[in-house]
Amino acid sequence: MDFRKQMDGIVLLVSETLHKDPISSQLFDFHNKKAGKICMLYWEIMDFSSFINEMRN
Repeated sequence: MDFRKQMDGIVLLVSETLHKDPISSQLFDFHNKKAGKICMLYWEIMDFSSFINEMRN
């Protein structure tokens, strides 16, 4: 996944590419090609929560 995407781009990726409902209370987990960064998207009550973490050796 391209980590330059903003929240709207990630939500669009979930709905159009994965054919899932982004507000379904599921946790969506993405990583970059090298698996050095992960991004998690989750719908909480009235808004999205997003977490990005960089993995280090």
